[in-house]
Amino acid sequence: MPAKIDRRFAKRFPARRWWLRPATAEERRIQFRGRSAEGWHACLAVGRSGDKFMSLPFYASSPDVADIGDDDAALTAGNVRNTLLNGVMPYIEIRR
Repeated sequence: MPAKIDRRFAKRFPARRWWLRPATAEERRIQFRGRSAEGWHACLAVGRSGDKFMSLPFYASSPDVADIGDDDAALTAGNVRNTLLNGVMPYIEIRR
């Protein structure tokens, strides 16, 4: 079940298919198994297809990921997915 924040975001931006955001406390407990990495921030790449949502966990160098656009979020999600498929937790450096 998607987080409330994702349902609200999807309603507010119906054309968006991908977005990035910091993980909630519950998501950190479940998807990150409560682990943290010093200097890194637990985040999610959230994708939507119709009323279905998926989230991909990753660590980001900055918690300020929410304003990243659809194309960059989709590219980041692809990189996160590929890294997860290789059995490794992704660490993404956010550059502006």
